[in-house]
Amino acid sequence: MKPSDDLYIRVLKYCRDNIETPVTPDAVVKYLNDTYGYEFRKYIEHTELSEIFEFTLGYRNLGNTTPYPMKGEAYFKLLEYEELSEARKNAREARWLSIAAIVIALLVGGMELFRNN
Repeated sequence: MKPSDDLYIRVLKYCRDNIETPVTPDAVVKYLNDTYGYEFRKYIEHTELSEIFEFTLGYRNLGNTTPYPMKGEAYFKLLEYEELSEARKNAREARWLSIAAIVIALLVGGMELFRNN
């Protein structure tokens, strides 16, 4: 996972990685605290986590130890995010390759002009 991934994406990726078994909000909070150094105690104390869990798991009033499956909509939003990230990366690579091709073409054209003189 990239360090630039925000909290929302980290929660979605955790739920996707554990999609075969429903996740508990406590497990997600523990994962975020252990892996990224957050200091969340319980998700209910943090409105951003509550909103993320509502979208990801589909429930507003979650029990901390009750397992919930990931919503399909959240899964597809994560797929869209990953596809967009990959497309941006490919566009950056294509831009640099096209600039390199233009520079090479200019150099070859310039060498041809001097060679013919």
